[in-house]
Amino acid sequence: MAYVLQQFRATDDATFTNVYLDDLERRRRLGSRGGRVFHAIGAEHEITVLIEFDSAANAHQFAQSIELQEAVTCATSDVVPQKITVLEEQLRSEA
Repeated sequence: MAYVLQQFRATDDATFTNVYLDDLERRRRLGSRGGRVFHAIGAEHEITVLIEFDSAANAHQFAQSIELQEAVTCATSDVVPQKITVLEEQLRSEA
């Protein structure tokens, strides 16, 4: 399994949510199997997004896409540079 991990600051939760949900079909076309959005406890504007992809190649394509850059800029008002990492699952445990 491959994942894209994004970390950034979203200044407006409603805008972020709308942009994230509006990008759903494009993510599906690129092999997304679903995602999760987290915020830091005590720092709700610090957002972490973890999206699962069907292949590392599709995860890289998504992470490097201009559409992703545009969506993040819109969702975050380009306030803080984002961090995007493509991960490949190495190990899974029961607990």
